[in-house]
Amino acid sequence: MRPEGLFVIDNQQRIVEWSDAASMAIGVSAAMAVGRPCYEVVHGRDMFGRPVCHQGCPPFGALQKGQVVADCTLHVKLDTAGSLALRCELMALPAGGRDGGGAIVRLLSRSPDPHSGVEERADTKHSGSVVRDLSALAALTTSLSPRTAHQSLERALDLLLQASGAEVGEVFLAERAEKGMVLTAHKGPFEPAFSQMTRFRAGEGYPGLVLARRESIETRSLGSDSRYLRTRVKARGFSAYVCVPILGPQRLIGSVHLASRRPDFDPEPASRLLSWASTPIGLMLQAVGSVPNETSLPWTSTEGAEDETDRLLRRILTHMTETVGARGGALLLLHSSGGVSHAVHEGAGIPATCPGLGPGASQPCPALQECRVLTLYEPQRSWPLPCRQSFQSGYTRYCVPVTDESGATSGLIQIAWQEQSLRPPTRHAWLLQEMTEHAAPAVRLARDFLERLRRTGSMFGASLSRGQALGEPKNASEAARSETRTDERSLNAADEPYLDIRCLGSFELRRRGVLVSYHEVHRQKVVSLLKILLTYEGRPQSKETLMDLLWPEVDPQVGASRLWVVVHALRQLVEPADSWGDWVYIKNEGDRYFLAPDAPCRVDVRDFKAFLRLGQEAEGRGDARDAIAAYEAAASLYTGDFLEDEPFAEWCWTEREQLRENNLSVRKAVAALCLRTGDVDRSIHHLRAAIWADPIREEAHRELMRCLWVAGRRDEALRQYEICRDLLQRELEVGPLPETEALAQTIRSS
Repeated sequence: MRPEGLFVIDNQQRIVEWSDAASMAIGVSAAMAVGRPCYEVVHGRDMFGRPVCHQGCPPFGALQKGQVVADCTLHVKLDTAGSLALRCELMALPAGGRDGGGAIVRLLSRSPDPHSGVEERADTKHSGSVVRDLSALAALTTSLSPRTAHQSLERALDLLLQASGAEVGEVFLAERAEKGMVLTAHKGPFEPAFSQMTRFRAGEGYPGLVLARRESIETRSLGSDSRYLRTRVKARGFSAYVCVPILGPQRLIGSVHLASRRPDFDPEPASRLLSWASTPIGLMLQAVGSVPNETSLPWTSTEGAEDETDRLLRRILTHMTETVGARGGALLLLHSSGGVSHAVHEGAGIPATCPGLGPGASQPCPALQECRVLTLYEPQRSWPLPCRQSFQSGYTRYCVPVTDESGATSGLIQIAWQEQSLRPPTRHAWLLQEMTEHAAPAVRLARDFLERLRRTGSMFGASLSRGQALGEPKNASEAARSETRTDERSLNAADEPYLDIRCLGSFELRRRGVLVSYHEVHRQKVVSLLKILLTYEGRPQSKETLMDLLWPEVDPQVGASRLWVVVHALRQLVEPADSWGDWVYIKNEGDRYFLAPDAPCRVDVRDFKAFLRLGQEAEGRGDARDAIAAYEAAASLYTGDFLEDEPFAEWCWTEREQLRENNLSVRKAVAALCLRTGDVDRSIHHLRAAIWADPIREEAHRELMRCLWVAGRRDEALRQYEICRDLLQRELEVGPLPETEALAQTIRSS
């Protein structure tokens, strides 16, 4: 048997190294081979004499598309009579440098008789496996980047699957204080089966055993191993499984796993490959998690302290939500004596407060109680009870405690995704944990600073009262500083209204600060009636109108009877116990019903419109500072479209569209004012929010391009133009307007 031939090619398929074994295999010396394209030296053909070796041959093309190993069968004509059948195996070399991205090539003899037995000797197989693993390791190492951690983990799993022949790859990462292991990345089929359990406590299941023992686990008989707890994976026929720890200098970072159903899968070489790969993966993960370097407060006086605090906290929150592609989020500062003292919100999907965060809550927040990242995804019945009362379904949510080195908790970060298809559901838990750990010093400083200011009474003027929200505040600055989010600093404040209703985003109803759970409402039409009355803003609606909206095409007599029952149930839900017969909220004029506009009730839509009006008045009189404060107060209340959990209800469509336009007007107005006053970063923030709300609003893209250009971020401005152009083409099949094209050309030539 001829020896295994080895040579190396660069990214142009030129031979850069040629072994003596390669000379012996096909009879070409190194002097004749080096520097020439491999296809001119090997001259491989198929069994019918057609060329297999050529520029951009299929195996080399596969490597250029991201594969680690590719092969083909070819016949090489020898100087002596006859030809030699070879298997040509290419193993990718990492890209980078002038000649990077080439390959190591093995030429392996094939038996001319397909029934003659084994084609390769055992020692040749072993050496080939090592070379293949080293090639995969080189490609893996160069593909890792802490800036794209999750994509890097998925790419690493792809490479490990190709090199090992396994079917499924996973990465579990350790929680803070090594309380458990969380599934962070998955590659391969049967993802729902592998997501049967996404978190394992120390000592529980294979990931928990790796966490507790710091040792690898290998098995060929997964089905009979009681230590492996995901029964759905066993039911799919997986028999071989390997998991190897990812160790850092001071702690275990996580573990990397491979699984296969093939009976000939050998866990031993797979374990060796994972051991090699765990080091670069661990080094990459140690560099993950940095946030904007905001570990000190950016002001030296109390003037404007609240605004500066919000900007600091919002930068941290925005960085996190953008990094993980979330729909919305909230950063809550927790008072040292209990309860939420301050909060900032971004996007939708997060309630204003949670009952479990109140001082002395009967069912405290499980994320704070267990001091770990809590992931909430369907089915809702699996959630802790306090969370079922706080959150509606339709989102995937993470709750991340902000804990400093001393173990003291100063805040809670909540992140939400609209879709339920986040796979695996816990994919971002570890990354958010690391980012929160880096942000903890800034959050703690901000919380302590605000508490000191409040104790001295130097932060806020008069609080936003119900009369000011619905009437005329003294000035826009005072109103903005007293917006709804600042009222969250005490869940049991004496001036809390009896009812607090949130319509922007998912609907929420609170009585005396406690969320009314859907389990308390036995008829869905009760909530629908309340939403309808809120939509009509105190304008009385006839029973015929309400019957038609609630039960279209029903017999009028049946509808009238149903309406009476629903009105009665709604009054039982929202009216104080001592107001029976003398209604405070749900009033009627004969057969016409309405929500009393003067009732002690906070409604976010009313406050939003009040702040919008204040901003317009301040802008009209040339007071940019008050206008910005009022507009930003309105923007902070718009956490989602009006009654977004009623997507098909026609009765709220007009109000929803009007409020959406109002929100865009607010964002554009405050962006223009901030740009005029020199606060370019703040202007960029509001324009990005406007684009998030309506991605095909070309005017917002154009203004964002201009702001980025003014800020000296030319490349980002041009990238925004490309995003705008692609969106318009994909969604509307049109190109940008001439003024957008002209601005892009001006930025290019600047």
